[in-house]
This record gives sequence, C-alpha cells and structure tokens, in this order.
Amino acid sequence: FRATARRNRKLAAWAAARMSLPEDEASSYQSFIVRLGAFYGDEGVRERILHDLEKAGVGVSDHRIRRLMDELIAAEIARDGPLR
Repeated sequence: FRATARRNRKLAAWAAARMSLPEDEASSYQSFIVRLGAFYGDEGVRERILHDLEKAGVGVSDHRIRRLMDELIAAEIARDGPLR
C-alpha cells in the first residue's frame, strides 16, 4: 500500500507540473490523488490524471501515463527491498 501511495504522489506531482499548478494547489492535488487511489485503485488514478491533463490542455497519451505508473511503482518496490 505504501509503495502505491508514494507512486501516486509522484505521479500527481508530475501531472501538476505539466498543468503548471501553483505549489499549494500541486500539494493538494497530490493528496487528492493519493486518496483517490485508496478508493478507486490504479485505473481510477490513471483515468483522473488523464482527464485532468486533457482538461488543462496538456497532450499526454494514456500509454505514457500507464508507462510512467509502471516505472514509478517498480522504483518504489525496489526502494522497499524484498518482502520478508
């Protein structure tokens, strides 16, 4: 759970930067995405970020978001080390 929450926070920070959100809004957006992930899972997070980016006029493909999610979760799992 913690690795997924950290991944979602980093993904939201990435999206917030592309949407040029001010620092306070970016922080709130990250918290929102982490909470959303707890209730709606990966697909909910992906769909919301894609929607928000499109609404902000940022051209990012669904494939790019999926790939970034995969890269970020792999990095977070590697950070935590093997399960005991």
